[in-house]
Amino acid sequence: MRYEFYKPVYFRPAELVPPRFAINWYKYCDGTMLIALDRLRDRFGSITINNYLWGGNLQYAGYRPFDSGTGSNDSQHCFGRAFDLKFGSQVDLEEVISHIQSSMPEITIVRKYNWGLHIDNRNCIKQVTWRSK
Repeated sequence: MRYEFYKPVYFRPAELVPPRFAINWYKYCDGTMLIALDRLRDRFGSITINNYLWGGNLQYAGYRPFDSGTGSNDSQHCFGRAFDLKFGSQVDLEEVISHIQSSMPEITIVRKYNWGLHIDNRNCIKQVTWRSK
């Protein structure tokens, strides 16, 4: 049996997984979410997830191994189903949220924070949006 994995058009593996997982990155990211990420970058332009490849300090904003010490062990990040997205200053996050809610049913959770959006596709019946204070 042969498997084919979705390879993102607009994202490098280092943007999605920590350094030690970059070789087999496709094993750790949900394909549905990778397609959704490509669609969002195609529509809204630059999106930062992990930025360590360019000297930044983000390495766990995509797939997050259980031993990362970041977040909880039941986080959707640990299953490759969650990503934290930082957009350019010209992007209106409310517009992104509206787009996700109206045309991306595969994204079931959207959380807005002062730094950007958390998105995931956990098992739930309807999309929920939560905004931080």
